[in-house]
Amino acid sequence: MMEFERPLMEKSAEMLCRGGGHILNVGFGCGIIDTAIQRHRVASHTIVEGHPAVYRRMIQAGWARKRNVRIIHERWENVDWWNYAGRFDGVYFDPFPLDAVPYEQVLWRECLIKVLKPDTGVFVLYGPTLNRSKVRREAARFRKRAVLDSVDSCVVDVAFPTPEWQELGVGRHRVEVFSLRIPSRRWNQR
Repeated sequence: MMEFERPLMEKSAEMLCRGGGHILNVGFGCGIIDTAIQRHRVASHTIVEGHPAVYRRMIQAGWARKRNVRIIHERWENVDWWNYAGRFDGVYFDPFPLDAVPYEQVLWRECLIKVLKPDTGVFVLYGPTLNRSKVRREAARFRKRAVLDSVDSCVVDVAFPTPEWQELGVGRHRVEVFSLRIPSRRWNQR
């Protein structure tokens, strides 16, 4: 995560937390999205972080002492998601594994379907090259078709070229943030 992406994280948290409730973020990184989520006073805030150095930094910064924060120190692929079935109102993952190998994409979609509250949970994503047609194609890849719930945008000042943002280049850009509502099924038992 780059500092210039802070407006995207603020907008993502706003969309993610608009219903309050229980929020999941996969990957703490610099903590920008998590700090933004905390400003929305959600009921619970679960963070999955597998990198040992990032985890140590989180602990040193006091994240484990926050009253509504739970940290899962594990790679997302190794989490027992059955323990979180139907628990979350919103999920954020930066970056969504759009460029991952197909089996990782399928695994992540299955995790989302499992952990989101049935028919109400939302998944927020953004990207410098994402547009409505790409997001709709991604939504169609869920077994039960996901719905483009809402779209908002924010202004990002890209200060220097990075591989992820190369297509937009350096300068001021309006970038869209997308919220997908993912129809879920009830998971009563394993």
